[in-house]
Amino acid sequence: MRSLLLLGCLLVALSGWTPAQPVSEPQDLAVLMRQSANGGFTPLEMHRALRQMRDSFFGSNDIFLRVPGPASSIRFRSTEAIQFFLKVFVSTTDPRASFFPLQDPTKFTLFKLQAKDEYREVVLTESGALYTNREGGSPLLVRLYGDSSFMLTPTTRLAPGEYALGYDVEHCDNLIVYCFGVEP
Repeated sequence: MRSLLLLGCLLVALSGWTPAQPVSEPQDLAVLMRQSANGGFTPLEMHRALRQMRDSFFGSNDIFLRVPGPASSIRFRSTEAIQFFLKVFVSTTDPRASFFPLQDPTKFTLFKLQAKDEYREVVLTESGALYTNREGGSPLLVRLYGDSSFMLTPTTRLAPGEYALGYDVEHCDNLIVYCFGVEP
């Protein structure tokens, strides 16, 4: 029996097995972050984006979100993995959880923004007398990350350009968007 235990310990030692180390999680609650090469977390650029309407000469109207500035200061290279991290208030029975509305990471939607001279925007809905087009955005893949965080990744490779992540866009008129850009 003793030799069997010794053999087991020796095999574990030779295999290089080590107990799983806990992952480093963001410290800030309900803020989308990116992880730097050294393992630290940096918040994405945040803006309050009002849902606005624009009428055209031909009777159609657009509902859109506009973000100030022509480009985000947070940049990814198209060759690197694009991942976002969100720490949530896990215990919904705790009364403090109601102060942090970002509880369900599956409600984030990714939008490609059109960059203009002084702002970026995305048209959510175009409608006219005979048509309505809705910009649904792109869903994100959501994985558990650590004890109280989630990792969100785009489901497709992102082309160079400006992007925004919105939370529960369909039900919020005055929402916070998290912006970033992708370089070639």
